[in-house]
Amino acid sequence: MIFGNSRGEGWVEHIKQNGFQVTDIVKPESEIQTIRQKHNLPSDMASCHTSEIAGYLVN
Repeated sequence: MIFGNSRGEGWVEHIKQNGFQVTDIVKPESEIQTIRQKHNLPSDMASCHTSEIAGYLVN
């Protein structure tokens, strides 16, 4: 799954082109922050879109 804002279309295409099946979910930043916190992602490593792949976050 990819969580992000509406500017993430390029990221979605990049992930698809590299063989991943994508579920693209646009969420408010506050909900994305909650997901990042759940996975203990430091705020200085966050970007405008976050992917969850096999239980791992990729920014």
